Amino acid sequence: MNGEAAVLQLLMADADLLALVPIERMMAGVLPQGIALPAVAVAAVSSVDVQFIPDEAKRITSDRIQVTIMAEDYPTMKAVLKAVKSAGDAKRPTVEGIEAVSVRTDGQGAWLMIESASIHIQTQDFRVHYTQDA
Repeated sequence: MNGEAAVLQLLMADADLLALVPIERMMAGVLPQGIALPAVAVAAVSSVDVQFIPDEAKRITSDRIQVTIMAEDYPTMKAVLKAVKSAGDAKRPTVEGIEAVSVRTDGQGAWLMIESASIHIQTQDFRVHYTQDA
């Protein structure tokens, strides 16, 4: 959960995003059914260790993290998406247990709508690079 922790930490500390989404509606994993909207979920898509020599004490890891934005209407979803992108791009957070953390955007997903529930959904991906104990 290292990459997830880095992105979630950045989102929860961003004043512009907090003005749109309360901190209790930002979480790792799957959002609970019936959660008030807008809400933000953070999940790991993939994690790759850069190959290293076995006797090295540290390894470099690259995580792809997906942030899913859910809102009751399209304009709110787009506003939250913009704030999420800004909160996480080109940042170097300090995260317990990992070092040399860098976070960059890595593409946006398609806009979707669950019409029966009037939920607008879109994703923003981030690439998180860091070093950790081997």
